[in-house]
Amino acid sequence: MENLKKFTAEEIKPYAKNAKKHPAKQILQIARSLQEFGWQQPIIVDKKGVIIVGHGRLEAYRKHKDELKLAEPRIETSALSPEQARAYRIADNRLNESEWDNEILIEELKELEARLFELTGFEEDFLTPAESLEEIKNSLKEEFIIPPFSVWDTRQGYWQTRKRRWLELYGDSREGRGDSLLGEGLKKLAQRNGGNLTGTSEFDPVVAEICFRWFNPDKGKILDPFAGGIVRGAVASVLNCDYHGIDLSKKQLATNKKIAQKLKLSANYYLGNSLNLDKLVNGKFDLIFSCPPYYDLEKYDDGEGDISMAKTYADFIKDYQKIIAKAVAKLKENRFAIFTVANIRDDEGYYRDLVSDTIRAFELAGARFYNDIILVNAVATASMRARRPFSANRKVAKVHQNILVFYKGDPKQTTESFKDLPQVHRYHENVLVFYKGDINEIKENYKTVKEDLFLETED
Repeated sequence: MENLKKFTAEEIKPYAKNAKKHPAKQILQIARSLQEFGWQQPIIVDKKGVIIVGHGRLEAYRKHKDELKLAEPRIETSALSPEQARAYRIADNRLNESEWDNEILIEELKELEARLFELTGFEEDFLTPAESLEEIKNSLKEEFIIPPFSVWDTRQGYWQTRKRRWLELYGDSREGRGDSLLGEGLKKLAQRNGGNLTGTSEFDPVVAEICFRWFNPDKGKILDPFAGGIVRGAVASVLNCDYHGIDLSKKQLATNKKIAQKLKLSANYYLGNSLNLDKLVNGKFDLIFSCPPYYDLEKYDDGEGDISMAKTYADFIKDYQKIIAKAVAKLKENRFAIFTVANIRDDEGYYRDLVSDTIRAFELAGARFYNDIILVNAVATASMRARRPFSANRKVAKVHQNILVFYKGDPKQTTESFKDLPQVHRYHENVLVFYKGDINEIKENYKTVKEDLFLETED
């Protein structure tokens, strides 16, 4: 039998072409395992002291031996030829790769105390019953339409599929509006880039569906102070909700009623100013749901009292608060109110904080701020709009809105009024950008951003 040399931990060395990678997190896990269980497996080296098996264990020992007080490693020398050693290095790692019987594995892991569980290399998420995390996410979609998180991503395939189904039902909801609410500039920009925009916004039916399913009692009565197109009324009718929408536009309401009659929808519409909603609608409501004008971003020009035509933002907010106060007064106790809004820029490029002004208006009216949801929109025209203003003065193109959810009453009473109410979990943070000084100096003080940072597609 060949007399093989014995090596110490200081004498042995890693194989230069070792293909197995060990991230830092895994090395620490190996070190903690050695601390707990000792050297149950030796490091195997060839006749020259080059490691065949045990690279991770040696690295863990060398990095953490002092802090974890690790014992000296067991090292064994192998008589394998260089060719055999090369093959065995690969085989040792590859042949250990196989599937687990997850049901048995989970049972075994659950029997471990927390200290020993941490040494196995498994995360706590693995203890979720036998489905994968993706399957659980899909089941949330089935139960709540989407997972009850604070970010709703309209770009996802399941969202777009659901949206198309709604569009197949009621068609183009923008029929009752003009084609230039966002201005001729955006239309021309789209045409120049080969696109086609009407310049008229359209409410997302999936947003309405989710909100009606989550925050309205079964067959509950909905008040919409800024009805706009047919979308919210159509969705509410299909879901057997009692919808009541107010709008100033005769043309829009005529279009809505025409579509509703054709599709046999039960939505109710009222022509008038929501400053007078206390006189326009009767009774109390189970949900307030609307998307208000964003001041002068879209100028509807629907006649006297149209707050999108207010002379100043202060005038807009004054009437806006009155409308919200009257709406909340019509809301039953222990019920929700939801507005979809977004911050808008003034003539100098600074943001008017419509989101905070909306929160303040509802709080003053007696409805507390309950959920803050970010609605992520498709890039769409943002790729066309982003380049010039960002390069010139660092204005980012806005591709999200805020769905603000308020509650009137005692939140502990929600389980009595709502079936299986999903808890919306916060999964986002806000990066707020401020500027001190003359906004026109930005271009001189900052380099132009490379154009290839801006994507021309919606992917």
